[in-house]
Amino acid sequence: MASMLLPSPTSPEIVGCASCDHSVYLWDHRTGRLKSQLKGHTHEVNGIDFHTSQQVMCTASDDSRVIIWDFQEGMILRTLDKHTKQVYGATFLGRENQYYVATCSFDQKTRVFDMRDKQVVALLQMHTDEVIGIDYSSHGQVLATGSDDGSIGLWCTRTWKLQHRFDTKEHCKDNEVKRVSFSPGGDMLAAACSSKRVLVYNINQRSHVPMADLSGHTDCVFDATWGVCPQTHAKILVSASHDHTCRYWQMK
Repeated sequence: MASMLLPSPTSPEIVGCASCDHSVYLWDHRTGRLKSQLKGHTHEVNGIDFHTSQQVMCTASDDSRVIIWDFQEGMILRTLDKHTKQVYGATFLGRENQYYVATCSFDQKTRVFDMRDKQVVALLQMHTDEVIGIDYSSHGQVLATGSDDGSIGLWCTRTWKLQHRFDTKEHCKDNEVKRVSFSPGGDMLAAACSSKRVLVYNINQRSHVPMADLSGHTDCVFDATWGVCPQTHAKILVSASHDHTCRYWQMK
């Protein structure tokens, strides 16, 4: 069972698939052919991200490690092992922070690593439960984290300070935040939630009231991601749920 699918910016034909069989699969989506199976983790692989300008990929796993790969060569470049519990997500911090990768963990912490020497350059602490979601926007250089405590943190990557905290429980009682995802322009943030919905926040308004509450799923929504319709150029939000369905939403 795949945990996450993600395309590569530097090799647009490549889609990476994180899997519970401890492997990472790279597919050519144009032909449907498997290009490679990368083995290095010793437990389920939960998260994956591709570097914006290099042939580099990072993967996060229940083995408490993040592996940095040269995905074209199938070679491990670095292993980041400072976490004390399962790592659920990892994201590179754009061209402006090309050596940095941020990771989130069940140990309730978010770490930012310098890939060159594997050192932790920032330790972000706000959440009181497992940190599941993580995403970065180059617009404003903002890192978002989402947690089972129901909160979302917005962090400035220039200072590593907390800019804002959204409390989704003010809108939906007993809610847990799973994945978080910035819109292409960086002005909206989608939160996949245990309450069977996706909450969309305008990060410029900083209100605990979401600008959109997308319901319709019948079980926990575990992921959400954005795209742009090639015909209309409208923003599209896709949600994936434990109810075995995906839903497509057009955002204005």
